[in-house]
Amino acid sequence: MNQLDGRHILFVVGMHRAGTSALCAALSACGAHFGAGLLEPMAGVNDEGFWEMPEVVAINDELLQLADSTWFAVSPRALEMDWQTGVSVQLRSRALALLDSEFRSAGVMVIKDPRLCLTLPFWLSVCGELALAASVCLIWRAPMEIARSLQKRDAFPPGFGLRLFAIYRGAALAAAGPRALQVNYQALLDDPVATMQRLAG
Repeated sequence: MNQLDGRHILFVVGMHRAGTSALCAALSACGAHFGAGLLEPMAGVNDEGFWEMPEVVAINDELLQLADSTWFAVSPRALEMDWQTGVSVQLRSRALALLDSEFRSAGVMVIKDPRLCLTLPFWLSVCGELALAASVCLIWRAPMEIARSLQKRDAFPPGFGLRLFAIYRGAALAAAGPRALQVNYQALLDDPVATMQRLAG
C-alpha cells in the first residue's frame, strides 16, 4: 500500500448535535477536503449536509457492533476495547484502503463522524500504520443544548441525552490527548472568522 507521507488528516470529533457539521462547513470554506460521495443533507436535521463519508460511518458502526454497542447504546466494553488488536483484519483493511484511496491530495483532509468519540483510537492506529500525520479537533456545545437537540431529533429524554453526552465526552477526551485542538460551538457561531484563525494558528 502506498504511503501518504506529506498529507494530513484532521479528525473532527464531537458528540451528535454538538456542532461538528457547522465546524466542517467552516473548514470546507477554508479549503479542507472531505472525500467523495458524502452523505446527503437531511432537511430539518442537517440542511447543509453531514460532511460524512458513508464508508467511515459504516466502519464505525461495525466497530461498535464488535463491542456490543450502537451509537446511542454504548456498552462498557466499547470504552475498554483494544482498537488495535480487538478488531478484525477485514475492518482494518477496509479502513486502510479507504484512507489510501480517498486522501491522496495534498493539504488538510477531514474525517468527521460523531462516532469518532468512541472509535478514534482505531483510526489513529490506522493513520500510524500508514505513517500518515493526523490531528484531532474536539468541538463542545452546552450539554443541555445537545440533550434538547437529541430530544427533538430522536425523541430521547433529556436525561438520556445528558448521560450519552457524558460517555462521549469522556471517551473523546481520553482518546484525543492533551494536544488536541478545541472549539466551542457558540464561539464558532458568534465569530467564525476568529475561531478559524485560531485553529489555523
